[in-house]
Amino acid sequence: MNKYGILGSGSIGCYIGSHLAKAGNPVIFLGRENLGKEIEQNQGIDISDFREKKWKLSREKFSYQTNPE
Repeated sequence: MNKYGILGSGSIGCYIGSHLAKAGNPVIFLGRENLGKEIEQNQGIDISDFREKKWKLSREKFSYQTNPE
């Protein structure tokens, strides 16, 4: 199985990465500390698309890092 790293996890990166994680792929998001804190408080990522399809990617389905090391 492929592992995916999403560098610069903003709106688009989180959207794409969430689809990969939802499909069962291991995903590591790399982004800013403030987004990491928001994800922790929300216990995941809330995703929606232009068709108003919505879902929540729980924190257990992915890893979020702020340091590229």
